[in-house]
Amino acid sequence: MPVTRQNATVLGLLIACAVGMGCQRAYYYKQADEEASALIAEKSDDPRWSVDGFDVQIDPRSRFATHIDPVRPPMPPDDPKSTELMESVAGMAGYAHWGANGMADVAENPEWRSQLKDYMEVGEDGRIQMDLEGAVRMAMIHSPDYQRTIETLYLSALDVSTERFRFDVQFYGGNDTGFAHRGNQNFGGESNTLTNGSSVQMRRRLATAGQIIVDFANTFTWQFAGNDTTAATSLLGFSVVQPLLRSGGRVVGLEQLTRAERTLLGNMRAFQRYRKGFYTDLAIGSRGSTSGPRRSGGFFGGTGLTGFSGQGSGGFGGVGSASGFGGLAAAVAVAVVQAVVVRWRVSPVAVLEMSEGTLDFCSHCSSSATPRTTSLSSSGHWLYCRRCRRPGRLAWTRC
Repeated sequence: MPVTRQNATVLGLLIACAVGMGCQRAYYYKQADEEASALIAEKSDDPRWSVDGFDVQIDPRSRFATHIDPVRPPMPPDDPKSTELMESVAGMAGYAHWGANGMADVAENPEWRSQLKDYMEVGEDGRIQMDLEGAVRMAMIHSPDYQRTIETLYLSALDVSTERFRFDVQFYGGNDTGFAHRGNQNFGGESNTLTNGSSVQMRRRLATAGQIIVDFANTFTWQFAGNDTTAATSLLGFSVVQPLLRSGGRVVGLEQLTRAERTLLGNMRAFQRYRKGFYTDLAIGSRGSTSGPRRSGGFFGGTGLTGFSGQGSGGFGGVGSASGFGGLAAAVAVAVVQAVVVRWRVSPVAVLEMSEGTLDFCSHCSSSATPRTTSLSSSGHWLYCRRCRRPGRLAWTRC
């Protein structure tokens, strides 16, 4: 079949649709992970704060690992009253496809206990051989606080990726097709007009806060009235905008990118301090005044992902703070981790049993919120209340 102009146009539209369908959620999800990992690897040029093999994904051995599709996540469980507002709001029918991807299962990973033997020493009776090294390894896999800190570093890398993208050559295109009909009661009689306009634009932002824009527009008009007429109009535009006084210069054009780059570098250093504090908190029960990565973007910062609130309150990513560590208690049994915190006499290896439950109240000061530390001895596991400093046996209360 000979290639005509009409066939070429149809082929071009099919190729454009195929490319557009390919660049969907899964593509951008993978691209975001690759760019964040590449930026963190780029900044890992100093062994003092290098992060090797960065991966934001939750460890599949974690208690919180899930098989939910991150590209098209299902709808989380909702209470019946709130669900009514999803179906109908203010007397108007709501969106009918909220549950198109199914409903999320919020249950914990059912295989996390059976996978303990992959990275911990487990005896034949099911008891875990727990020491300081093993406790740290378990905490890095199961701690929500540690995972949120990794995600904060990931978002900080995406801030840099967003700001760098602003200086790339960006292409825009569009098509506008319209049809106008005029009845025979109008002056000149009945007429039908079909207009098809297409435009392509290329933009490039300069480091000096300037901008280069190239536009190409093409419009075809078909007039169906009397003697049919056809008109075609093409326009090629080129413009360069460079502020010379106000809002001009590299001090303005590179401000956001510089801030995002410095924030990522600072967060990588903060992440190393956080990891040290994470270790010392498990080893001696205190991590000092160290803090983890923080983002400065969002509603107030205006740096990267502009308008996105980020993680934490007020648009600032306060996630990853090293103070008040308590996420590990939600990941594993409290005593499993706290039993490796050494205060007085220390047993080289503590044999602890993994079981569901929570620690009892302090029998002396009747405080359940009081932090406790644990001393290991050959006679058993003892809890010491930090408020009243009195010991008490390790007790479990079944959930």
